[in-house]
Amino acid sequence: VNSGFEDVAILDDCMAESNDELGAAFQSYSRRRGPDARCLVEGQYNLDRGSKFGTLLFFVGPLVLDMLCSKLLPSVFAPSTLTLFGNSDISFAQIRKRKRQDRLLQVVMFGALLFAAASGVRGLTNLAKTLWLAAR
Repeated sequence: VNSGFEDVAILDDCMAESNDELGAAFQSYSRRRGPDARCLVEGQYNLDRGSKFGTLLFFVGPLVLDMLCSKLLPSVFAPSTLTLFGNSDISFAQIRKRKRQDRLLQVVMFGALLFAAASGVRGLTNLAKTLWLAAR
């Protein structure tokens, strides 16, 4: 999605809807594009202020995580943010909302896996301890 082209198309629609009255057209445009503009600015700000480690952690990391999750469970997880940017049927605000939902589900899923792994290790430790005591 090229947000500049979208902006022009939406402003043109707003101008037509308001009979070329600039004030009404700009108010309509701001209402329609405000959420997407906010998402773009916040996303770029977060990338620009980061260190190399921050970029790796907050940009590359989520891209890799999204790629893996969407390949393993495509009916549950959406593709990466960059892939979604190529879909003109979804707004930037909708992309951000979807990726936040994916992140929450990923945290819950990996938390459950860690809990299961820790429980398994604890169970194996208890089994080894019981066997060791029985062998004595």
